[in-house]
Amino acid sequence: GFRCLHGHCSGRRVGDLLNFLGGSHAEARMKPVIRAVAGELLGVLDATEREMSATGKYFQRGGKIVKVITDPGTSEMLLIDVGKRELEKVLAGVAYWERYDSRAKAFIRTDPPSKYAQILHECCEYKHLPILAGIIRHPFLSPTGALSSVRGYDPSTCLYGAFDPADFDIPEDPTRADAMRALSLLQGLLSEFAFKTDVDRSAAVCAMLTAAVRQALPVAPMFLTTAHDVGSGKSCINQVFKAFATPREGITSKLPADDAECAKRLLSSLRRSPPAIDFDNVVTDIQAFPSLCSVLTSEFFEDRLLQVSEMLIVSTRCLFLASGNNVGPTQDMARRRSEERRVGKECRSRW
Repeated sequence: GFRCLHGHCSGRRVGDLLNFLGGSHAEARMKPVIRAVAGELLGVLDATEREMSATGKYFQRGGKIVKVITDPGTSEMLLIDVGKRELEKVLAGVAYWERYDSRAKAFIRTDPPSKYAQILHECCEYKHLPILAGIIRHPFLSPTGALSSVRGYDPSTCLYGAFDPADFDIPEDPTRADAMRALSLLQGLLSEFAFKTDVDRSAAVCAMLTAAVRQALPVAPMFLTTAHDVGSGKSCINQVFKAFATPREGITSKLPADDAECAKRLLSSLRRSPPAIDFDNVVTDIQAFPSLCSVLTSEFFEDRLLQVSEMLIVSTRCLFLASGNNVGPTQDMARRRSEERRVGKECRSRW
């Protein structure tokens, strides 16, 4: 704001300036106006969804409105559902709402009616919100084989790029010599781990490559790192694998004891689009839970949300890891891994 140095504007407010310029308070707020008019439910919902889409902050995934946030504890970017109460706040932020006042015989400012937030929250179908398949933390190969380094939302892949392209030095026309130098660098990261054979070392390199291109793969195996004794470097090598999926330090969790718990945990984790799910310190053989088998061999996973009679579909494009002493896959899980190799007399990796 400005004021006259000689005091000629004493007692005047911004409203006086708007009247002088012939503008309205709604125009000064630089927001679109949505009028809650009776009988125009579909039109109001359509306008609201358009304005939400225009912000670039809100998407649809599995029939839910979602947004990308940065976890304050881990600094990891994750997907979360937008709840009904929060959606009311979102509606108030994307537009200037008005309703007709019969006594004033004019439209006046109002809060967005909660019925619009409730309908948007429950309708499960959106015409204008872009589809979000997941979050990618580095430049990646699209399903067509092209390199994508788009920061933010990429309509061609429906992925959200949570990275700065300037942080990555990628040659435009890589040669075989470039590839061999890159392979030497990857193998150098494994120099402090003891592997029994070169094939076992290749399994570890495969884990790093899988982490880097996981979003381009419809399905990928889980990597299990085992050892005979504690302190053999199982968790450490899994952290190396996760570094190729995210620049943040990966989070570990325990392996569920039964399929019901496994399905709940997988659904809760996958709906947030994590870069990796790492079952650390597994103390028993990995059982062939139907839910775990499904996420390892299917591009999508569907299950019922807790405490509600509603199904949710999530993408399984996530790096799955596990580690433990003297453990291995059992029953149908053994068939679902691509290959089984022992890695080192102290540490071995299976994928």
